[in-house]
Amino acid sequence: MSDDPARLRPTLVFVHGAFHQSWVWERVIDRLALRGWNTQTIDLPSVGAEMPTRSGMLIDADAIAKLRRRTGVPQIVIAHSYGGIPVTQVVHELPEVRHIVYVAAFQLDIGQSLLGAVGNRIPPWWIVNGDIVTADRAIDMFYNDVPPGVAAWAQKRLLPSSFAAFTEPLTAAAWRHIPSTYIVCERDVCLPLSVQEAMAQRAGQVHSLPTGHSPMLAQPEALAEMINYIALDSIWRTVTE
Repeated sequence: MSDDPARLRPTLVFVHGAFHQSWVWERVIDRLALRGWNTQTIDLPSVGAEMPTRSGMLIDADAIAKLRRRTGVPQIVIAHSYGGIPVTQVVHELPEVRHIVYVAAFQLDIGQSLLGAVGNRIPPWWIVNGDIVTADRAIDMFYNDVPPGVAAWAQKRLLPSSFAAFTEPLTAAAWRHIPSTYIVCERDVCLPLSVQEAMAQRAGQVHSLPTGHSPMLAQPEALAEMINYIALDSIWRTVTE
């Protein structure tokens, strides 16, 4: 037990979901900064007004790996929704990653894709135009319990996602190699509770919040406190191993 816990304090790395970018984490990151955490965000190539041609899940995974490889600092990766898939694909290859936190996220297994996980049917709120998908009914699906002003602010910032991101299957499953925690969002309309609970069985620990799909906007303080707890617990487990 000679390791100094302060030296082991990881950077918290945040990965957004489909249609969003790293701005969605701002309220949580601000609160975690007050608790002394260093943070990093990643913008996935599969989301954007001008995304690379055929940008899909594997390109997103590669972007995560390039940004986070060989930092020399322990890391905990927090993924929301679709973001859980490229995280699952690649972070076990990054030696500094100590823990994965899935926030209403797709904690899938090898061979699975997002579209497959939802029954291979295009959800009625997706608007598909070739390889481009935009989100309809965003307030209902993503922000059903978010304060109206915040929900309107977020809706204006939504961007298209690549359809390929939703169809490419996993060839690896990082949670089989790295400890993971699942945060279930109990009032989620976008990713139903039963689906989250089934995926959460793959995680080592499970917590829950009484929120919809976007707890980082609906209850940022509660989510920040939960992430703080999970991260401190991860440090303790690292020190005592």
